[in-house]
Amino acid sequence: MEEILLIDKPVGVSSAEIVRLLKPAFPGEKIGHGGTLDPLASGLLIVLVGRATKLFSQLREYPKTYLAEITFGKTTTTLDREGEVTLVNPDKLIKERFSRSALDQALDSFSSRYRQRVPVFSAVKYKGKPFYWWKRHYPQRRLPIKKKEVRLYDWKVISLQKSSYPTVTLRLKVSSGFYVRQFASDLGEKLGLAAYLSSLRRLAIGEYSLEG
Repeated sequence: MEEILLIDKPVGVSSAEIVRLLKPAFPGEKIGHGGTLDPLASGLLIVLVGRATKLFSQLREYPKTYLAEITFGKTTTTLDREGEVTLVNPDKLIKERFSRSALDQALDSFSSRYRQRVPVFSAVKYKGKPFYWWKRHYPQRRLPIKKKEVRLYDWKVISLQKSSYPTVTLRLKVSSGFYVRQFASDLGEKLGLAAYLSSLRRLAIGEYSLEG
């Protein structure tokens, strides 16, 4: 058997749980997903069955396309809406520094290749344990700063809502290993504001897409 399933994963369900739910439909076959999508994110999850599982490593190297909603004026411990709020900017500062022109200028300042900091809540290993394990068990522990080169192939502003805490929805095409929540934080930093990833939807992995 060789099956490639394109699943539109809902928010609140882990990638592993999707695989577990599908497993009984393919008795005796290997099954797994081709790239984790966080529980708070929705969108494309590719599930491979049988001989198709040989594509695991190939899929993980494909570029990804996302719809990312970023909120400015506050940030969290995890750089997404799962974490606790750690910083809130004053209203005056937000009004002074956030505008469409400032946003476009900040986005234009990202080169197609840039060295991105690895978030402290990530699966990157330190002394045999992932970063997120250290932060959950020893929150005061200082972890080493790690960076890696990633690619930002393309971006487009889809919508912009100005409010007490402005939000922008971006369509991003990025390389494998790109942390969208770190990008949200980096974008806020370029504007001189706190920022976090408030919503994420994966639209495509390489040629595999939910858009038809």
